[in-house]
Amino acid sequence: AVAGLGVDIEKVQTAGADPVAHTAEFLRRHPPDVIVMATHPRDGLAAWRQPSVAAAISQHAGEIALFVPEGAAGFVAPDTGVLDLRRILVPVDHEPAPQPAVDAAMALAGIVGDDPVTFRLLHAGAGPFPVVSTPEHGNWSWERQTELGDAVDRLTGAIGTWQPQLVVMTTAGRHGFMDAVRGSTTERVIREARCPLLAVSVSARALPRLRGAGR
Repeated sequence: AVAGLGVDIEKVQTAGADPVAHTAEFLRRHPPDVIVMATHPRDGLAAWRQPSVAAAISQHAGEIALFVPEGAAGFVAPDTGVLDLRRILVPVDHEPAPQPAVDAAMALAGIVGDDPVTFRLLHAGAGPFPVVSTPEHGNWSWERQTELGDAVDRLTGAIGTWQPQLVVMTTAGRHGFMDAVRGSTTERVIREARCPLLAVSVSARALPRLRGAGR
């Protein structure tokens, strides 16, 4: 059925004990538009002693990486392939720039045609709401929400209560000693989130291809 859609599938196997190094080398030789990885939760000391392989690979993945947690329903019906993207959560801050994540969320929403989609922009922190462009389009609606407190706590709380089909966030990698110990904000959310998460680099040069594929 997949071949009928014009999609080619190739299985590749490499020998070696370091999946991150071997995958990074493969990605260097074959740069992808999007990389998709399954993940499973890691908390506390286990997350520090044994960092996520998926998160480590994502550092070499280019501009767009989709993480699908173990047990998550996902946003694609496995029996029909129909997309369910009624609710998309986009955490926004002043740094890194949030617009690439908003653009990626809109590109994916464009694939579902005229179905209604609600985007919730979540800002965790004091001060003015980050500046983002949210154009009107068909049945799309935009919500803006501000929460005070730890960004990861606020985001995972919103995921639990609002239950989005997808989270889209901009990532700028790791910064400083504490991030090296705890992981970047994106990595911490990946460990705790129970829904797919699309991480978009601030460069986001692959977005035009993704948007074109949606059409």
